[in-house]
Amino acid sequence: MFKSLCFVILFIDALRINQNKGMLFMRIGYCRVSTTEQNTARQEVLMERLGVDKIFIDKCSGKNTDRPALKEMLDFIRADDIVIVESISRLCRNVRDLLEIVDNFRKLGVVFISQKIGSKTPKNEPKFWTLEEYLTFIETIKLNPIFYYAFQVLFWCGLRLGELLALTLDDIDFENATLSIKRSYQKINGEPYISDTKTVNGIRKVYLPQRLVDELHDYTNGLYIKDNKTRIFPISKSNIHNVMHKSCEECGVKRIPIHGLRHSHISLLADMGITEAVIASRVGHKRQGITSHYTHPYEKSEKEVAFKLNELMEAM
Repeated sequence: MFKSLCFVILFIDALRINQNKGMLFMRIGYCRVSTTEQNTARQEVLMERLGVDKIFIDKCSGKNTDRPALKEMLDFIRADDIVIVESISRLCRNVRDLLEIVDNFRKLGVVFISQKIGSKTPKNEPKFWTLEEYLTFIETIKLNPIFYYAFQVLFWCGLRLGELLALTLDDIDFENATLSIKRSYQKINGEPYISDTKTVNGIRKVYLPQRLVDELHDYTNGLYIKDNKTRIFPISKSNIHNVMHKSCEECGVKRIPIHGLRHSHISLLADMGITEAVIASRVGHKRQGITSHYTHPYEKSEKEVAFKLNELMEAM
């Protein structure tokens, strides 16, 4: 979807073009994260490297254009200015808003540059998504319930794909907001097979954000299930891979493997200040070495993790 809007993404040497016009201009940077708990340091470093003259920063959801810094920037820009964002999802999360803003840029004679577009992941780029990238991706899945809820569980709980596909109603405790992870689904010689989890540590309870509990309640109420031991996600691994890759192409988010959603969850928790031990317990990993790139020295309980994740979800 975003890819089809390539006419609005101008990968050009903006400095050279404006100098040739003999006009004065400013490089304007726009940075955004979804909550006040997140930071824009990486985006700001990029803006500094690109020689941006002024930066506007929002710490709120991108679900619409009702953002203070965005409004301030749109009032500030003038003809021949250059607006730079790290990725399209920082500016907008839906096509309608993107078209409207870019149309305003065109009318003003403002150049728009996104540093990221496309769906392939470079070899040296981490194979996980930021929260912003995931939110951009999941917007394209909302009309396909079974896959929408499957991706929600993968991202917000850090499950392995086989663990997700083995889930039954018996594994969901709606009252205590937990998932019981005990089994893994796979196919052997083309036949479905339910096995134990990948490791002993894989047997665990995962505390759920209340928003996700409510979503799963709505989802499972709409299913025709013969008993509580029937899989609630009766899809194949190839199905979910294909849907994920197609949606990445549509929204312009870089392609990552399905397992990258698990890494995305770990990265998100680490960015929230969750300790290595708590993260390891949540995702069913060994207790050491799991988050060597993300460790923070703040102790959190697993229930507190779910509470914090729910705050993030409610802020979207």
